[in-house]
Amino acid sequence: DVLEAVAEQSPEDVNDVWAAVDAQREQWFAARFRRAANGTWRADEETAIVDAAPFAAQLGPGDALTGPVVARLRVSLPAGVKVVPLEHALPLAETIGRLAQRQYAAGRRDDLWTLAPLYFRPSAAEENAVEKLSTSG
Repeated sequence: DVLEAVAEQSPEDVNDVWAAVDAQREQWFAARFRRAANGTWRADEETAIVDAAPFAAQLGPGDALTGPVVARLRVSLPAGVKVVPLEHALPLAETIGRLAQRQYAAGRRDDLWTLAPLYFRPSAAEENAVEKLSTSG
């Protein structure tokens, strides 16, 4: 999970963070993570598709934002929102490997033949095809 990876990379002074990646169409995939006492991160709010500008506007003082979206923020953030430095905000293969190793040590196993991407919405082409079918009938 790329969002978990960028949360994991947060500096030590960040214990609660919103992680986000660009979902195109002026939207983000975002999830909130909290650092547990043992230093690991847990999703506090599951990944959701959010409209970037309204989501950013609802962040408040003390909130932190990380993830690839910080590389080119196209929305303004309220005063007091901490933007995690870019060197911590982009996912690293090392972090993905560390998370996988932790899950493996905890007993998690996945069947290679059942692995599949997790899609949160249809592609633009799929949405256009459905719209075209519904208006042509």
